[in-house]
Amino acid sequence: MTESLFETVMAEADVTDDKRLVFDEPTVELLTTPPLNLAHEIFSSVADAAVSQTSGTFAAKDYEQWAEVKAMSPEERADMVGLIALRFARKYFNTEPHPYVEFSFGYIERAEVAMISELCRSKLPFTELHILALIHSCRSVHDMESLAPIKQTVTAIERFLETNPVSPLMKESLEGFRDQSAEQKDMLASKLLQQMEDQLSSILNDHA
Repeated sequence: MTESLFETVMAEADVTDDKRLVFDEPTVELLTTPPLNLAHEIFSSVADAAVSQTSGTFAAKDYEQWAEVKAMSPEERADMVGLIALRFARKYFNTEPHPYVEFSFGYIERAEVAMISELCRSKLPFTELHILALIHSCRSVHDMESLAPIKQTVTAIERFLETNPVSPLMKESLEGFRDQSAEQKDMLASKLLQQMEDQLSSILNDHA
């Protein structure tokens, strides 16, 4: 079976001391070169269309390419979520990891979050790699409450752990996600991030 682009990228991921994913330069280039598979091609087309939007909202289903997305298998759509999550976090691949790096949150990023949200409405067959990519996307921004797909990510984590054990790598990623939620909660006085911290703490306790 041919390895997908998402699997190729994730195979090169390393974990830092602060429980983040990092990638080498050739792997990063995979996410910025012309489309390498159907999921990448559809995403690029839809995201490019989003750039012309004059408002801050983006509805994936409003674009004709969305029919192609819906026609994909659940496994392909799961890979698409993982790929979009990695693209969302791409600005941080080759920099020192830091949760509060400011950047301009533009139409491409809004399109990425919107597509993750839309795709996650279905119960997709996520693997551990998909969950790690989603956590990575959330942890890449300085304001998870406003900018990241945190609700969809926590729901995906809960669904995944209903039938799968917590590996050491998953445990480290969950701990990092929880700790960053707690840190940002205090800085932003966020009730939502307090809820995320509590949910993640509960998940970790249940799978200790």
